[in-house]
Amino acid sequence: MNRESEDVIESIDIFTWDDNFNTGIPKIDEQHKKLVKLINILASHIAFQSNSPELNLVFNELLDYATHHFQTEEEIWHRYLPDDDLESIHIAVHHGFLANILKLKAEQSTNLSERLTEEVLGYLIRWLASHILDEDRHIAMVILAMQSGMPLESAKAHAQEKMNGASRVYRDIIHSLFGNLSTNTSHLNRELAKHKLIEAELVQSRNGIAEREIAFRTLVENTPDTIVRYDGNCRRIYANPVLVSQIGKPFDEIIGTTPAESAQPEMLAYEETIKEVIRNGQPGTFLLKWKNISGEDIYSDLRLIPEHDPAGNIISVLGIGTDITKRVKVEQDLRSESEKNLILLRNASDGIHILDAQGNIIEASDSFCALLGYNHSEVIGMNVSHWDAKFSDFELNERAKLIYLENKRSQFETSHLRKDGTIIEVEVSIFPLELNGEPVMFCSSRDITERKQAEIALLQQNQFSEDIINSLPGIFYMVDLQGNFVRVNSQFMEVTGYSKAELDGMNALGLFEEQDSFLLIQKAQEVFENGNAEAEIELITKSRQKIPYYFTGRRTSINNRLYVVGIGTDITEQRKAKERIIRLANFDQLTGLPNRTLLNDHFRYAINLAQRSGKFLAVLFLDLDHFKDINDTLGHSIGDQVLMEVSRRLKSALREEDTLSRQGGDEFILILPGSDADGAALVATKLIEIISQPCVVGTSELIVTPSIGIAIYPHDGDTQELLSKNADAAMYRVKHEGRNNYHFYSAEMQAQSERNLKLANALRHALVRNEFQVHYQPQLSLQDSRIVGVEALLRWQHPELGMISPAEFIPIAENNGQIIPIGEWVLRTATEQLKDWMDEGLSPMMMAVNLSAVQFRQKDLSELITRILDDVKLPYQYLELELTEAATMDNPLAAIETMDKLREHGIRLSIDDFGTGYSSLSYLKQFNVYKLKIDQSFVSDITNDQDDKAIVTAIINMASSLGMQTIAEGVETASQLAFLRLQGCNEVQGYYFSKPLTKNEFETFAREH
Repeated sequence: MNRESEDVIESIDIFTWDDNFNTGIPKIDEQHKKLVKLINILASHIAFQSNSPELNLVFNELLDYATHHFQTEEEIWHRYLPDDDLESIHIAVHHGFLANILKLKAEQSTNLSERLTEEVLGYLIRWLASHILDEDRHIAMVILAMQSGMPLESAKAHAQEKMNGASRVYRDIIHSLFGNLSTNTSHLNRELAKHKLIEAELVQSRNGIAEREIAFRTLVENTPDTIVRYDGNCRRIYANPVLVSQIGKPFDEIIGTTPAESAQPEMLAYEETIKEVIRNGQPGTFLLKWKNISGEDIYSDLRLIPEHDPAGNIISVLGIGTDITKRVKVEQDLRSESEKNLILLRNASDGIHILDAQGNIIEASDSFCALLGYNHSEVIGMNVSHWDAKFSDFELNERAKLIYLENKRSQFETSHLRKDGTIIEVEVSIFPLELNGEPVMFCSSRDITERKQAEIALLQQNQFSEDIINSLPGIFYMVDLQGNFVRVNSQFMEVTGYSKAELDGMNALGLFEEQDSFLLIQKAQEVFENGNAEAEIELITKSRQKIPYYFTGRRTSINNRLYVVGIGTDITEQRKAKERIIRLANFDQLTGLPNRTLLNDHFRYAINLAQRSGKFLAVLFLDLDHFKDINDTLGHSIGDQVLMEVSRRLKSALREEDTLSRQGGDEFILILPGSDADGAALVATKLIEIISQPCVVGTSELIVTPSIGIAIYPHDGDTQELLSKNADAAMYRVKHEGRNNYHFYSAEMQAQSERNLKLANALRHALVRNEFQVHYQPQLSLQDSRIVGVEALLRWQHPELGMISPAEFIPIAENNGQIIPIGEWVLRTATEQLKDWMDEGLSPMMMAVNLSAVQFRQKDLSELITRILDDVKLPYQYLELELTEAATMDNPLAAIETMDKLREHGIRLSIDDFGTGYSSLSYLKQFNVYKLKIDQSFVSDITNDQDDKAIVTAIINMASSLGMQTIAEGVETASQLAFLRLQGCNEVQGYYFSKPLTKNEFETFAREH
């Protein structure tokens, strides 16, 4: 039975940890406990046959932790036993374990049979028991002896002697126990019986081998449980120290007595149970409450195991008791607390009531009484059938049975009959629980009469029309509570082959296989309880054709009657596609190379191997240069042929143990186990050489070159994610440096990457933490030197990193989307400030705000800007939006549409940094912008560079001829100002007049000018 989630996997302790398993080395013992836990988790998943992805996760976790544990052990062993045979044998055992786990993992993904289940768990448990109790305990004894001052050979002899003594007997018992436990894990009940038989065999003869008696004494005298042995007359013939301590009498006074002689009433029933075990020869259990020497109540959970002589006769009974006093008292306290909570119900604001198993009220809140119009005394004892006005007694009983069976919260709608005869619509929530050991239902009723009346009115006003139903994309159906068809659309009849007359009153189950009936009934119940459900199931037509359909169903109510309405969609093609996807889940469809999923498994194995062997591992990230040009000019079919040829060449240059994977597009990742930097460089050089050879595709001869980034384990990372990321970063360095080469990852890339990541994370909180500031740089008219505008400039003062340049953080904000909320904040802050200045008496002026390309592509940009202006009550004509050439030319037609909307509102637009990008004069004319902003790179050397003079002059003349204004930024000298004035530039800004100012500084500047 497959389980959907580990949350519902029951815990199976196949290997229960015991302190007697400790080796004496704390670090090793803690890791052994974790291995035991992972073995039990894996046992749970396999026993319940979890699906393959879940099992792979558990197998991977076991492999990862086992590798980590083995490294820890081998470091300790090597410190004390360098090059010793014990160390070599131990390492070989570790290698064998990892190899077997990988093999078992591969087998389970294709054949999770009972035999394989037994093989997996049998191997794991036998190995783990042997590993802890034999190899690890042995070598730990050697090391502990050496730590106490013994020389190596003496320590080994000492450990061997201890391993051959009582410890050997103890290990033999445990090996035998866990060997039998693992033979048939899938049949847990039979396994438990075998377990108990083994326990009985362990204690079957008091006259057994002396060593086993010593082992038995060692176990029972150190266990926290009570252990006692009775003869055939129920007289005690042995009691361990724990039991002697609890009884409070000397050992000699206890031996020879029976439980009934203690004069405690519960002991009589206990002794009868012992006699029953002796009579029928079957193990028994007993929950015993008795008083110890101090008069305190003790609760013991006892197991009684018959012991036989070699002839099969019962000679004694072994009793093993676990003290559960604390647990029982906690449960008693909890029950007491639950009873106290009933008192609180009376004052609850919700319509809460508690029903017993027969549906009678045993407690109710005052609000529930008011809901029905009764007083509290009238309600107590009333049966649910008395006030439920919708369901029959049979339906109420069936619903209660289902709620108890599923043991989960249920919610549904029904009607309540009030004392005055009126009926109200309610929504009822029910949760089953126990009160004082009895099953009850905790219920809450909420009046939804007004909501239902509104729904009915809405339904009456909006009845489905035949045209709407028949135009739905799929088959439409409507069924009643019994599953009979009430209404279908024409497409439903066309698909099934049944006429409307044939379908009227037909039960929906008739269109599906009999074995699917349970699923349909379950889904119908889900609809009525939760409001909706969905299912994939095969529909059977009148001609017996089976068509896979995806059905959705939704609960609806018309005139107080419940129905299910829904749509069915033919998923024949989707199923075919899904099957094909499953087949291709691990390999790239075009090249046949491993895809990302399979690469992850290979990556994990390669890193584990590198960790175990201490060797290097090279990861190459390969990208084809200008491959997009091939697709754009020659077509994707030619591009696909090139990719297949490149894949063939790459495979021919690699070893069998290397991994080559296509990540999509023209990107490939290569894993080279055992390769250091020199080896990776040789491979990269070879790959560049063979890929760069001419590639003839059809009538075209193409030259393709690669860019390769290289990361080396462990220097450049010790995880798949880190190595891939760093190799990718190195590849992009090759792209920036001219392509057709390879580059190793460097620390500088890491530093820049970490800096960018830190800034990206900090940006997400900068707005909330008020780290942004807006500075303002005045814009002056060259005609009369008055302030005609101001540009809002964003500044970021980080508490740790200090002032961060916009040139650094703006691109990051654009990449991660933070520019949208940041840009909106700048726009709102700047326009609010201008409105405040104007209200305080400053002359009206233009507020220029920059928009990034990301902001400009917002679909609701015009609505956002006008809403902000309306909020701050700033007239539209005082806002100027600055756009870069790149933002407008990315999609010129869409840009024209957006700019026209803004211009219709009176918002002015300008092109920022004009001349630094690429613009079409044709589009520039259609943009109809208000102003061109001359970039400071042309202005800075305008008095000395003839080219800059010519460019600036041309921009000013062109803008003038197109009816546009011009503004020059970065003006810092009087000579620059004079040239711009001579050429007819309209406005200027720059440090010659003022640096960007805070709002207070700008206000002072504006009042002085």
